[in-house]
Amino acid sequence: MHASNSGRFPNDLTDQVTRDDHDPVASGGFADIYRGVLQDNGQSIRVAIKAIKTYSAEDVKISKKKKRLWREIKVWLDLRHDNVLPLLGTTMGFGRFPAMVCPWVENGVLTSYLEGRYNSLSVIEILGLLNSVASGLQYLHSRSVVHGDLSGSNVLIHEGGRACIADFGLSMLLTELGASTFATSFHARGTLRWMAPELLDLEVPKDDVVEDSSRVGPTTQSDVYSFGSIMLQCWTDSEWQAALPLLQAGRAGLACNIKRDDAGTTGHFAGHGASVVAHTTVLVHRGYHSIAPFE
Repeated sequence: MHASNSGRFPNDLTDQVTRDDHDPVASGGFADIYRGVLQDNGQSIRVAIKAIKTYSAEDVKISKKKKRLWREIKVWLDLRHDNVLPLLGTTMGFGRFPAMVCPWVENGVLTSYLEGRYNSLSVIEILGLLNSVASGLQYLHSRSVVHGDLSGSNVLIHEGGRACIADFGLSMLLTELGASTFATSFHARGTLRWMAPELLDLEVPKDDVVEDSSRVGPTTQSDVYSFGSIMLQCWTDSEWQAALPLLQAGRAGLACNIKRDDAGTTGHFAGHGASVVAHTTVLVHRGYHSIAPFE
């Protein structure tokens, strides 16, 4: 995530947030998600609490990592868009780092949503969903924010099919904060199908190593590649395999080499898959090689 910010500090919601259960409702390599309630001016609001995991007992670098996290949180706080998940504030009591509090999105993440509703989604509904994701991503880029890890696991679906983007700029940061090889490998496996090929060699930098200027990091172009992968996921099926050639293509420009035919497309879009994927590939190719993908 790269953006200037107003320096506003997030609301401390520690005294206003309670979690429903001691156990998280979802768990990843770098964070646990708890369901809770925020008491705000007499109203009870359902919230999600993202708590950062830590695997190291080392205290020396905690202060430095907290400052880095606060920087990213303040950028998030200044973002306002219907298709970007808002940050309500932070809360303590979930480990060494502040936990982030966001509205609870009942329909969950895109991947699960597609698995549950794929056979009943119309073309219009999928187009609306994808338009929501594109609108949110365009807004992030207009604010000089690179997502860096766009996938079916951090696009959330509201009632009515409106999508909103979460975790922009945070996934690699949270993996860093966790300081865990397990967290890093878990993260990489989880997003491989959506990831631009040039990012496959991306490693988490160590705190005591000078940043390598030649290191390839996420860009607006790689975000557009990931958006193209989300398009393929939506247009094919919940068991989509469109990005698996990544394993053979390595660092090559896979965006213009994805090929599928009608026989390889399942779900109720079978028979139209070739044209859909062809148009998707053109869009991804243009955005992937553009300095300003959404202009």
